Amino acid sequence: MEWDNYPAAPTITVYQDNELPLLWVALFATSENEDKASMFIIGYKRMEEKKGFLGFGKPTLKEKMTMHHTVGNEGVLKLFREFFDYEPAAFLNSLKEFDDDFNNKKGA
Repeated sequence: MEWDNYPAAPTITVYQDNELPLLWVALFATSENEDKASMFIIGYKRMEEKKGFLGFGKPTLKEKMTMHHTVGNEGVLKLFREFFDYEPAAFLNSLKEFDDDFNNKKGA
């Protein structure tokens, strides 16, 4: 997709089996320098089992939404590939790498 052809911040949303989990990616910003690097915001919504009161009781399913971001198209393409290939461990690891990369740069 040619992200720069759109005046507003475009968003792509994909589902697995028309249900959760849901993944969306939005273009947040493009750098002004020569490399024109793009920054993307990523949302990931899924169902997660929660234990009852103090870990006792019947577990229930709750929706959980996490937000992440990355710079560059390569990370976004890799994430979509892992999402559509149903590789949940690799997919969640990529999201964690985005967070780790952000936290490392923030501390620099």
